[in-house]
Amino acid sequence: MDTSRRDQWLRQLYGQLEMFDADAEKTLSRLDEHVVGAACMEQVMRMRRQVVQYDFDDARETLLALAKVLNLALETDHGG
Repeated sequence: MDTSRRDQWLRQLYGQLEMFDADAEKTLSRLDEHVVGAACMEQVMRMRRQVVQYDFDDARETLLALAKVLNLALETDHGG
């Protein structure tokens, strides 16, 4: 598995969710082949449902939970 590619898609997805970008669904499709494990795939599927329903805030929270499992920092310090 190419973790650098996976991390790239996850970072792109995070930015898309922050901008309420509907293209996040396309990025999620790319993640399918780069995320392994039942728990991780479940979170990707949950995010896909959330994005389809334009629930970007919850999708971002799901993504942050997935990133934590993968030991990947996505958030930057916004001072808040």
